[in-house]
Amino acid sequence: MAAMLRREQDLRLAETTQILYADPAVDSIALTTQLQLQVVGEFGFPASHVQLLRAAKQLYSREELPLEQLPHYVRFNRSSRGDLRVGSAVPDVPLHWCSSAANPLAGPSSLLEIAAARQQRPLVVVAGSYT
Repeated sequence: MAAMLRREQDLRLAETTQILYADPAVDSIALTTQLQLQVVGEFGFPASHVQLLRAAKQLYSREELPLEQLPHYVRFNRSSRGDLRVGSAVPDVPLHWCSSAANPLAGPSSLLEIAAARQQRPLVVVAGSYT
């Protein structure tokens, strides 16, 4: 597994790959999937083994797969599936407003404040992030 993770990291850090990741027209998730499929194929495994590559940190102990051997994006990945389900109460999320002439900094400071102000009307939240 460590060898496959190192190979994936080498492919991700290759200059041609970095150029593709930097291109906003390229779907970075699809590109990563292609790289991971290439890696498992190079090691003689079927495409379904991509899931094992993605879950290496959770599947192996630190003794079996030292953290230093994991690519940077695996070591510092803090994302998780979470425990929200259909019908779950809305968690309170702090809001940070972008300032502009059309949108001054004033506004609700949390998701629950917005929900309370809307009373029984539906609320759709679209969010994203970038680095």
